[in-house]
Amino acid sequence: MDKVLKILEVAEEKLGQDELSEYLDQVKIFRDAVDEIREKKDLTLAEAADQLKGKLAPVIVAREQLMAITACIDIEQSAKEDSADE
Repeated sequence: MDKVLKILEVAEEKLGQDELSEYLDQVKIFRDAVDEIREKKDLTLAEAADQLKGKLAPVIVAREQLMAITACIDIEQSAKEDSADE
């Protein structure tokens, strides 16, 4: 049973790392898009915003996934600490 729990903990940690990596990748892609837009001096603010809207959605999704994983880990760690205190 301990071996199975350890395997699950390692898998969960890997999943968290993968989610973080995905989020960071999406942020980099968005920042690159912002840099490209910044170079286009002929765009109005509204035009620039329209072009960036589509690029922001993947960042938001990746952040939500990362937050969901983080919330699960926080709850589990809190439960482990509570049972250790008893």
